[in-house]
Amino acid sequence: MLKKKLISLTAALLATVQVFTQTGVSVFASSLDNNYHVQSSDVNETVSRKCSGASEVQTLEYTLDDVEFDNSEAESLYLQELMYEDTCIQQVKRYNAARTKSSLTTAQKQIYDVLLPELKKISSGSRTNAKFAISTSTEYSDISSFGTDVRAAVTSLFRDYPEYLYWSASSWGISFSRGSGTNYVNMNISKAYASSSDSKTFDAAKIQRAQNAITNAKNFAKSCEDLSAYNKVYSFCDKICELNVYNRDAAENCSSTYVANDCNPWELISVFDNDPDTNVVCEGYSKAMQYLCDLSGIECYIATSDNHMWNIIVLDGTSYHVDVTFADTSTADNLSIVKQYHPYVLKGASYSDGNKVSVGMNVPGYSSTSSVYVYEDQTLDMIPLSIRTVSTTDYTPCDSISNLKATTSSTNTAKLTWSKYSDADYYKIYVEKNGNCIQHYITSDNSTVAYTATGLSPNTTYKFRVSAYNSGNKLLAYSDTTVKTLANIANLKGSTSSTNTAKLTWDKNTSASYYKVFVYQNNKWNQLTKVTTNSYTATGLAANTSYKFRVSAYNSANKLLAYSDTTVKTLANVANLKATTTSNSAKLTWSKPTSASYYKVFVYQNNKWNQLTKVTTTSYTATKLAANKSYKYRVSAYNSGNKLIAYSDVTVKTK
Repeated sequence: MLKKKLISLTAALLATVQVFTQTGVSVFASSLDNNYHVQSSDVNETVSRKCSGASEVQTLEYTLDDVEFDNSEAESLYLQELMYEDTCIQQVKRYNAARTKSSLTTAQKQIYDVLLPELKKISSGSRTNAKFAISTSTEYSDISSFGTDVRAAVTSLFRDYPEYLYWSASSWGISFSRGSGTNYVNMNISKAYASSSDSKTFDAAKIQRAQNAITNAKNFAKSCEDLSAYNKVYSFCDKICELNVYNRDAAENCSSTYVANDCNPWELISVFDNDPDTNVVCEGYSKAMQYLCDLSGIECYIATSDNHMWNIIVLDGTSYHVDVTFADTSTADNLSIVKQYHPYVLKGASYSDGNKVSVGMNVPGYSSTSSVYVYEDQTLDMIPLSIRTVSTTDYTPCDSISNLKATTSSTNTAKLTWSKYSDADYYKIYVEKNGNCIQHYITSDNSTVAYTATGLSPNTTYKFRVSAYNSGNKLLAYSDTTVKTLANIANLKGSTSSTNTAKLTWDKNTSASYYKVFVYQNNKWNQLTKVTTNSYTATGLAANTSYKFRVSAYNSANKLLAYSDTTVKTLANVANLKATTTSNSAKLTWSKPTSASYYKVFVYQNNKWNQLTKVTTTSYTATKLAANKSYKYRVSAYNSGNKLIAYSDVTVKTK
């Protein structure tokens, strides 16, 4: 943890070299003609953010006023993710957003790792500026080399985490400096998020607005969680187009009024902020699609040409071309039919070689030549060839597994059954709880059409997926289902103070109309009674015997709602309790139970048991009795914890 005192970065105090640069991330606005299509290389989307007036070389002099810089790698391991939630039903958890990091050098990766947790802090509102101290294992001989690595790292971050960098448009630039052996990066804050009194600090209210937009995006992704990946992509496309009207003015004029009015047409925040006056160009469309896919565990990339941005989405191991901008009817004139057919969304390319893609319109009644997308160097460098080479056939959704059902009559298990998929060689079964994959099972053949998930929690909803694969490990079909395990009967307790009875008590289930009480004997549950109260006493039990009881709650429709089990052990008998009498006395003797520490002796008189004595020996003589009279005695044994462990009764008659 470094705390820097006030530093004036001037030539007189420090040997400082300052370089202003563009981040290297192009700004892609679509200036579309009436045909709105990219015709070969004749692309109209050519506007960059240089129109903001910040493209001139700037000499920045700034101070670091007691700013803390924490470059600990450990911090990033513990920093809570603001933007993502886990899911495993797509057979992957949240997609690994650091998708382009692997293209960086070791030094660039270190800068990436230092900046990422700090950018998350900005996005969450816990960091107020964008001035960073960078410590790496690389010793830079000059600031220019450091700047090159920073540009590469930031460019990668812009592609991987645009949701953390919405506040920094490339036109606002980055400056680099050195002082006292430490390298610094200062990322300028766009006017849309900067404080009105200090352009180098964030406006908390504006950051909160962005957080609200991110929450809106999360909520929408959550609402789609039960859809297939295929349907999610189409739902994402429709939602982005619904929330946005293509910003032609920004594309054609790059008006500075967008900055002055705090609306940024290049960032995903303007898609999800529920403000009809903030709309985006292709860059916003593409970043919004990638973020929704990331939230949903769908592999998605941002692809760029010199003047356009779109997405590559990987489904079932195959890359597909997706251009949400050109799927939006607001980008076209009098083309209301366009949205119905989702052109450029998971459609096959007529040509794809990893360097360029040719995609047709594929809308009935609309004639159009193919659009050619030529990847720029940044995309070629950061996205692998296997990903860039998109499919030449449309994505075909998987079949469904027929008759998938999940049932439970238990608090901790659920049984899945389904119909055999004839082309499958095996099945994979996934069990998900609260977005986390908790079980994963693979069958050995396609004849196994049932699976029982165990170790589940009571009163919990689980999501299951059964996927069919062939011998080449290709996904052929899948289906999802959910089931909720039964609840427990709250506070079921069994107690006994007898050798032949057990009392059961429990809390009333608010939805229950009645209860059934069972005892487990002869390897099955046997019903003892049906009651509407929340207690029951079982009688006729054997001494010193454990009994397992179950109480099940049912509603008025006779549906099992909840159950719980409890075990009760009846008290043992005090062995060999015997009595010998005279005309006025009775001597009691008995055998010592193994754990007994002392005994209490009672006589039954006046309709109750009355204690006569407490002894540690195994005998006792009652005196002053009446002649020729019957007496009933009880000897109770207690352990060292004062717990009753056994008792027996005996009746005697004096002489």
